[in-house]
Amino acid sequence: MLSTRSRDARFVVLVWVVSRAWLALCAYAGHRMHPFLAPVRGGYSGVSNWWLNVWTTYDSTYFIEIAQRGYRPLTTAFFPLYPLLLRPFGPDENDIALAGILISNVAFLIALAILLQLGKAELGEHAARRSTLVLAFFPSAIYSMAVYTDALFLMLALLSFLAAREKRWAAAGLIAGLAALTRNAGPVLTAALAVEWVVQRRRVGQSLMSPSVVFVGVPVLVFVAVQLYFSARFGRVTLLAAQASFGRAPSMPWTPIIRDVMDVVRSRHGISLVTLLNVGASCAVFVIAWIYRSRLAARNLMLMCGVMLMQLSYSRTWPPYTISSLRYVLSTPAFADGLALMSVTPRSRVVQLGFAIIGVLTCGTMALLFGMKAFIS
Repeated sequence: MLSTRSRDARFVVLVWVVSRAWLALCAYAGHRMHPFLAPVRGGYSGVSNWWLNVWTTYDSTYFIEIAQRGYRPLTTAFFPLYPLLLRPFGPDENDIALAGILISNVAFLIALAILLQLGKAELGEHAARRSTLVLAFFPSAIYSMAVYTDALFLMLALLSFLAAREKRWAAAGLIAGLAALTRNAGPVLTAALAVEWVVQRRRVGQSLMSPSVVFVGVPVLVFVAVQLYFSARFGRVTLLAAQASFGRAPSMPWTPIIRDVMDVVRSRHGISLVTLLNVGASCAVFVIAWIYRSRLAARNLMLMCGVMLMQLSYSRTWPPYTISSLRYVLSTPAFADGLALMSVTPRSRVVQLGFAIIGVLTCGTMALLFGMKAFIS
């Protein structure tokens, strides 16, 4: 008879393999529809190897460039850990791309395993398994296979949260620091760890002051250190300036949502699946946070809401204004957990099956568009 750990491992590997196969099938189908190495408006035509090309689009070009040649002012919008991991495989772009694909897929496998482990402890086995499926077949899951940071960030954030839950605060802070080297979410990660710290200490009636609390601040210190490095090298604080180069500007968090909703209502730019999914994800974050505020871990809610507020507060200046929201929630475990809890609410198996089919088809459609070099999130 298989042990619980063995059953969980088999489940995670099966979900990972099936989801990778489905995403790859749809992405390559889209890839065949797009002329190989044809110019992409506002994007990147990809590396020269046909099989690897599909996984290198848009932001991938900057990770590959940083790995090959280092930073320039424009690329300071991207944090250094992922390009540093790719650098030893250079300078050939195809070797770098292959390394990035392997890193992303292995990181996502580990992330699924940790998500299941944390979910079983906090939500129960049924909801935890459903959450694993939701994440693996999420509409933006295609980015977890590509030369993007999403899977690496998710893995590191989950590893940090697992360590924090087990009260290994030094490990939690240091791993969260690595996550902060991957993306600009250092302040949000510190806030999430701080919430977990307060919850744990109050649960057992302990003082909030302890030497271990210093590790909570590691992610924000890493964020500041990266900005100081860029400032020293390029003579200015570059994060916001670099984001502006990608068509982003400060906004009130609700402004991009309202703009996209009004565009959809008026059909000003046509009703786009990409717009609907991104604005839907933007709104769903706060709906999930409110409905399941007592069910989901406070640290997960803090990460999810914090990441989304950052995204919406520095939004794109042309439609879809909420673009990237769908991709960012892929890296926040609370979103998958919340959708999993919603999906188990209907008692009818027919309704649950319907939700599952719609989810898998949406996931496949977005992978198809990704393969066609469409900017989906």
